[in-house]
Amino acid sequence: MASGYGAIPTAVIVSQQDEAAGQPEASSRWPLLRRPRTPKRSTQLSLTLLILVSAGALLFLQNELFERIKRPLPVHSDEYHYIPVDISHLFNNIAAGPGADFDPHYHSHFAAEHLPTNSFSYDGVKFILPSNWSDGQADNLIPHGETIHLGKDSTYTRELHVLYAGDWIDGESGNKFTLNYEDGSSEQVEVSAKNWWTLHWLNQGVIRTPYHYRHDGTKNHNLTMIYHWSAGTRSDSPVVSISLPEAHWPNHFHLFSLSLVPSHTMPREGKRPPKIPLISIRRQTVTTKWRTIDGVKAYAIELSVVNPLPSKYTRHESKDDGRLWIKGPFYFELEGEGVRTVQPGMVARIMPGDEAKVKVWVEVIDLKGKPERGAASSLATVIVRDTKGREVQRFGRYDLGFEKEGGLARKLEENTLDTPEWWDDAKFGIFIHWGLYSIPGFAPKGWYAAWYWWWMHKWPDANNGFWNYHRDHYGTKVVYDDFIDMFNPTKFNASEWIDLFAESGAKYFVLVTKHHDGWALFDTKNTTHRSTYHLGPKRDYIRELFDAAKNEQPEMKRGTYITMPEWYNPDAGEGGYGFGDWPGQLAHNAYDYDKLEPYRGRLPGKDYLRDQQLEHMRMLARDYESEIMWCDIGGPNLTKEFAAEWYPFAESQGRQVVMNNRCGDLPQFDTPEYTRFSSIQSTKWETSEGIDPYCYAYNRETKPEEYKSAQTVLHSLIDIVSKNGNYLIGLGPTGDGDIVQPVVERMLDVGKWLKHSGECVYGTKYFFPGAEHGPLRFTQTETTFCIISFVRPENGKLVVGRDVPVLKGDKISFLGGGKAGEDLDWRVEDGGRLVVDVPEKALDKVDLAWAFKVEYAL
Repeated sequence: MASGYGAIPTAVIVSQQDEAAGQPEASSRWPLLRRPRTPKRSTQLSLTLLILVSAGALLFLQNELFERIKRPLPVHSDEYHYIPVDISHLFNNIAAGPGADFDPHYHSHFAAEHLPTNSFSYDGVKFILPSNWSDGQADNLIPHGETIHLGKDSTYTRELHVLYAGDWIDGESGNKFTLNYEDGSSEQVEVSAKNWWTLHWLNQGVIRTPYHYRHDGTKNHNLTMIYHWSAGTRSDSPVVSISLPEAHWPNHFHLFSLSLVPSHTMPREGKRPPKIPLISIRRQTVTTKWRTIDGVKAYAIELSVVNPLPSKYTRHESKDDGRLWIKGPFYFELEGEGVRTVQPGMVARIMPGDEAKVKVWVEVIDLKGKPERGAASSLATVIVRDTKGREVQRFGRYDLGFEKEGGLARKLEENTLDTPEWWDDAKFGIFIHWGLYSIPGFAPKGWYAAWYWWWMHKWPDANNGFWNYHRDHYGTKVVYDDFIDMFNPTKFNASEWIDLFAESGAKYFVLVTKHHDGWALFDTKNTTHRSTYHLGPKRDYIRELFDAAKNEQPEMKRGTYITMPEWYNPDAGEGGYGFGDWPGQLAHNAYDYDKLEPYRGRLPGKDYLRDQQLEHMRMLARDYESEIMWCDIGGPNLTKEFAAEWYPFAESQGRQVVMNNRCGDLPQFDTPEYTRFSSIQSTKWETSEGIDPYCYAYNRETKPEEYKSAQTVLHSLIDIVSKNGNYLIGLGPTGDGDIVQPVVERMLDVGKWLKHSGECVYGTKYFFPGAEHGPLRFTQTETTFCIISFVRPENGKLVVGRDVPVLKGDKISFLGGGKAGEDLDWRVEDGGRLVVDVPEKALDKVDLAWAFKVEYAL
């Protein structure tokens, strides 16, 4: 196993708490290691200063003053400190070239001519790849639980990085890596494995090929991917081995390459550390997030600021608590010819092994100071200041890419749009499935009720529960479209729905405007008359709900679900857009195959993609001002054309909008269903699931006691948020527009908890060293840290058996506990255990989960 070293960002930061560290000199364009003030005579001892260098070693300079380095700042390298791990001796599969059989289901494989050779770099980390993909040799591994022993290369590790792909075309699978440590402990991190290509939604791979080869040598022109995934790891003990995931069926996990990012270590155990915390900038990202600040439109540059020491130094054996922590506040600015900092980013605290995401808000300007999208220069320097505005450090120039023409248009072209800041902060949404399928409101347990029409036809015989139910309750003469005349939701009340969403603590909602049966709940104008506006009740339910939300809960974000294909719309088939389970042909009667079922409301002469799919997306975006386009299934689409209109339109109104990964293009967040993960996922994701244990829509077969409890919903929300996700919980109204009482009661209980403890959920970020420890989950903001327990603390004590960012002077409160829960006594015991004393009378005030907030002493 070879080590590779890129240009490691190196810095020495002067702690504001350390008077002896001194006041830095004025700002300069040259890199500067700061000259300290003359110390008091009583403290004039030999100074030992610590400098972090590229190989991770530490150089001690004694009795020397730092001088300016008289040379320009170097352009920052995209590579970080990494260790590629050789796994080639375990390869057992051929992904490309002669003899390739990457996908055992269809015996297809990657196009070797489009894959990078020798190495590939992403996120500052280099990966080893084959020098020749066409030599007929195994080039990837389908793991079966193998263990890789690191031997002499065992090291303190802060990040695990892999290149991988799944070989199925639908869904995702969880695959767990186990890191085994020198102290005998272990840790699992889980990747939600995406597939190399899929019909239903678009994932964002880092290696992309325009096609892959079928078994007969012909090309499948679907975009084909290899993905990058990374996880933060514990660094309190060296990693000695890595156990790989077990094999899955039908989705095999293929591992192409694996690399580690090590921590930096102290060279001599027991030596008293210097009074200088270490800081490094791990990555810098130009985002599409924006704010209007003092009348200026500012974009966020996100810096990943890290303390590169291993977490074993969190509580140093010298008992000098916090000596090796970054203790601020420190403020980060960007200086360059193409940018102007409008609002600095802030770091309050980073303990060893931790990382903070810092947003610096900048205006993009040209050399004459006039704002423009493509600036003449994009090299920027990161400047760090203390609370008095004094510069304490600067980092080498970063190429931000602003000189490239296009701004938002370029991001659209590159498929690199970010989720809006409001979506990141909202965390919790309500999903409503309501339509013709709500009339029968039936599915056998484990099946989706909204697919009633499809499953009734899939296997039209007595072994099919849907087929039997329809025959027994409606007879063989009633077809699905007869439900149109039965759809008369007399109990529907838009204001009551919106009030329930708000009282549940949801910050956004997503309404199914049209499901796969093609029945729309809005005014589809003359694209089709298959809608509630033209047939049945002749009402625009999306308009009613959106108007109620705007008037009664204007801060709540409004989203629209829309299916991309329709099962039985003949316009899709006639246009050549049918595929798989969406043939685009009229349904054959489930009880008399020779008869075709009607598709009421259809208007002849329509091109499905342009006249219906695209126009419906435009209507929802333009006429209803949807802020979330939550597509489903993917398939043939004109999403690129839609997005080129929608994003600039919303931006011109001062709105930021978002689209999921099922629209066929421009994915901004992943959408696993009924899924939770055991570790943080670095990409943005949103789990959706029904409060019904098996489906999103109403199912009359579900008993009141079978709905998810308020505690289950709340624990799912907290767990998902702690791992960088959002939670979209589905409520299925009945055919008459009622949300059943057991569901209402559970959601109101969730909202009650969020009213007193929601600050540990909304607007929080994940804790890089790990989201969970037993029944505890961790979240944080710039100036606070939250510990949320899924079990009531015993004997009046919250015990946290791992290092967390708590220092002397911090204030810890129990949220929802009233006066008794304020400013609690706490201590850090030997071994780093945090113990918080909390009165039983405070605990008695709270149910479901117990949230403790740490407020940093700044």
